[in-house]
Amino acid sequence: MKIITHFSFLILCFFTTIKNYSQQGVCVEITNPVYEANKQSLAIEHPIFGGHSPNSTLQTPDGVTYPDEFPGRIYVYKLVFHVVRNSIGVRQSGNIGEEQVMNIVRDLNLKYKQFGIFFKYKGFDYIDDSNLVGDFWGTQLDETGPFGSYISNDKFHITILDGSILGYDENSNVVPTPGLGFRYSTVAFLNYEGATSTRIPAHEIGHCFNLYHDFRNYGSIDSSEKVTRNSNTEGYNANFAGYGVYDTPASRAWSFNTNNYSSDGYYIGEDLDYNVALPETDYERFFRNYPPRINNLMHVHEGQDIAIPYQLSQGQGKRIRWSIALDATNNYGIWSLAKTKSAELYQPFETVYLPGINAITVDDNNDGTATVCYPRIIRNRFQKGLNYVFENAFTNTPEENPVFDQGSPNDLKEIDRDFDFNIKVLDIDANEKILFPIDCNRMLICVIEEYISGRLLSTQVLGSMNLTIQELNQIQVKDPNLYNSLMNEYYYILKKMTSTGAIVQKVFYKE
Repeated sequence: MKIITHFSFLILCFFTTIKNYSQQGVCVEITNPVYEANKQSLAIEHPIFGGHSPNSTLQTPDGVTYPDEFPGRIYVYKLVFHVVRNSIGVRQSGNIGEEQVMNIVRDLNLKYKQFGIFFKYKGFDYIDDSNLVGDFWGTQLDETGPFGSYISNDKFHITILDGSILGYDENSNVVPTPGLGFRYSTVAFLNYEGATSTRIPAHEIGHCFNLYHDFRNYGSIDSSEKVTRNSNTEGYNANFAGYGVYDTPASRAWSFNTNNYSSDGYYIGEDLDYNVALPETDYERFFRNYPPRINNLMHVHEGQDIAIPYQLSQGQGKRIRWSIALDATNNYGIWSLAKTKSAELYQPFETVYLPGINAITVDDNNDGTATVCYPRIIRNRFQKGLNYVFENAFTNTPEENPVFDQGSPNDLKEIDRDFDFNIKVLDIDANEKILFPIDCNRMLICVIEEYISGRLLSTQVLGSMNLTIQELNQIQVKDPNLYNSLMNEYYYILKKMTSTGAIVQKVFYKE
């Protein structure tokens, strides 16, 4: 069943009551209508859509509202990237390559692994098409639009545009946004700003996992989330209205400035919510008394990343896991086709065969080059975002420390080995290890290398200490007439060195 189809309506992030935000980048939310069609049945099984309040003192409100049917389950999702360039392979808005996409892999894993959700990097490709360079409306980015052939739900797909996603602000002005995530889907789009941010990719994937903006429905008296977290206060609705996550405070789309936020991102302004059931002087109506934070990943602020730790709350994680569990139990196929086994996190994303250091054979090609054969070294490359431990598979004594290398989330780890080793992913299990076998076939890798220098020793009498030594430069050592230029009736030792230091030596007598 193909889920990502006909995203028919656009929900803008800003409302007519929100001022001072017309010049800021917006983030658009687009909902997968196939899942929307099942909303009524979901309301029966899980009362969040019906607006029921928590009814247990043994769990957190979010834990009651979003029960996790598979609390011990780890979810690992395949992740690929598509990078847009023009038809001759050039980007206009900043280069994107392995470093940039791997940083996104790192940040997604760092933000989501606390909820038992991981991403396995499956590579990236380039879309070299000048027709796809430029700005696109969010409603153009579904499977019926120009990127439709790159959209599927068998993996998470992040497309990095050479342009921006367009939307409207509260004054009906066209404004660009750095990212878009389709709710209930595996599809997100980023521009260059979004792709090089530590917060925006995780924000858009949050939309994919059924998270709203934390200021959702602000401006509506009836459906906005009220500030109060006291369930006995009139107007309380924190567990189901607006954003629908209890432990994420009610919010608005304020600009980030010193008047509204403290240096660590807490709101300190004087705004009131829309709880008309309480007087304007009531403590329970001031946002600063239950302060939202600008560092919540589902908030939106203008400009570049701020030096504060962006993160999701535990309640947001519960909503994500609840959504995934519904997908699994009801067989909707929204995320399940993109899922893979947790054992994949122990595997490299790329294996490369490289020549070793010391040459085994060197053969002169008599054309200024040599064929140099090296022992084959296997390089395994491991993605960012995880804590790895690499151990020798076999040790000589029980006391010997088997650890020969480690990798942190910031490391793009490369392990060059020619024998088996064990891998641990501490984020999954600090004790579990998986054996990674190395192909023991002792094959050689042979390459053609140019000569760069040489040395010629000559003597007329064999065994004489009277030697003439001549250093040869690159032109001389590659000269095809070198032999013809040598004097007759002399003994010679000719050493030629390649670009990697491999030596070809010939001993001969010219009559």
